[in-house]
Amino acid sequence: MARESIHEFLLSYCAAFNRFDPAAVSAHYALPAQLATKDGQISLRTPAEAIANSTALVAMYKNWGYSEAQLESAQIDELGERFATALVQWEVRRHGKLEPWRFRTHYTVSRVSGSWKIIHAVAFEDLRMHPLRGAFVSPAAPNSNP
Repeated sequence: MARESIHEFLLSYCAAFNRFDPAAVSAHYALPAQLATKDGQISLRTPAEAIANSTALVAMYKNWGYSEAQLESAQIDELGERFATALVQWEVRRHGKLEPWRFRTHYTVSRVSGSWKIIHAVAFEDLRMHPLRGAFVSPAAPNSNP
């Protein structure tokens, strides 16, 4: 049951980005929340910080030609009744002839007042991913796709 509700939560998060709606994106965070990428990390402590971060992120995605995102896969692990982790493979489709952007994010989520919220997220590009098709390549056989 928790896995299904977490999956629905992640789809809602994706839909907020697809609407370019910073308020809806930031509503998916429990504050304080920690976010990290290869470029650094940020702590969101207040609703104003969460909205400002989501506004900047939505603007950056628009600048990159973001058309829509799709959740390709999610590995969800329950950590008791209140916490879970989700390793999500995202595909961001872009306008025109721009190649899709594929990356993964590892989320830690918590139940807050009966709803799932993100308390920690690390976004990364997996070096084992094929750069054009997003297919995972086995580390033991770098030229094959499972």
